Amino acid sequence: MRDERAAAIEVLRRHAQVTDSYEASPEPTVEKCLSDVRASHAYVLILGRRYGWVPAGADDPDALSITEQEYEACRGDGVASIPRLVFIRTTNADRFNDDEARPQTAARMRRFRARAAANQLAYPFDTLEQFKLALAEAIVVTRQQHFKEVRKPVASEGGLACLRLVPWMLGNASSAHFSDRGR
Repeated sequence: MRDERAAAIEVLRRHAQVTDSYEASPEPTVEKCLSDVRASHAYVLILGRRYGWVPAGADDPDALSITEQEYEACRGDGVASIPRLVFIRTTNADRFNDDEARPQTAARMRRFRARAAANQLAYPFDTLEQFKLALAEAIVVTRQQHFKEVRKPVASEGGLACLRLVPWMLGNASSAHFSDRGR
């Protein structure tokens, strides 16, 4: 899903300061990712047909991928406390497809896709253009719905508060989170 990731960065740069990867840190990767998600104001998830990296090992049927752990980190007290913007590719153009290549995670991927589609408004897309339009619309709607009292002008290059996006790619599931804090 390299094309989708690149498109997400392109669209989000209009609204955010984008960071493409994590720097080396003494904090373990999983804890750092989850901490960053919990500190954000919104979470963007792009799902293909690959479950992604499972820190506890893909052969453990109860282990969650890092992407699904991030998705869960958005929840607080049983309700979504961090808005999740979920985009699900409906075409089967994935280079990596767990149904074919990784049977040990295929069922988990299907369950995660179904749950992500049902738990909040999810944007299905077939083409890159559909994805770009849906992402731009979702950002605007999310900012209008959730950040009215948070959005304050800050001293920055543009003179306005902006989103800070921290995306990363995990196989064919790509996730990002951003906050409405100044650059």
